[in-house]
Amino acid sequence: MTTEKFDIEEGLQDIACRLRLLAKLIDQPNEDNLILGYSEKDGLVCMLRETAEKACDCIVEYGREYHELTRDKTIAA
Repeated sequence: MTTEKFDIEEGLQDIACRLRLLAKLIDQPNEDNLILGYSEKDGLVCMLRETAEKACDCIVEYGREYHELTRDKTIAA
């Protein structure tokens, strides 16, 4: 686990870009995919795994930040 601050907005933007690319790769498999470094099957599986991991990181960090905000409001009240 990294010690640097996780940027949720940046993570979500990365996920959106990955999902758009995945949709393109699934809908239009062609030689361009190989240029990007993704073989038809292995590349999609790898990219799906990476995107799922990034989504999980964002969800976990969002949960942490939400918990901290609600805890701070409870303490202040």
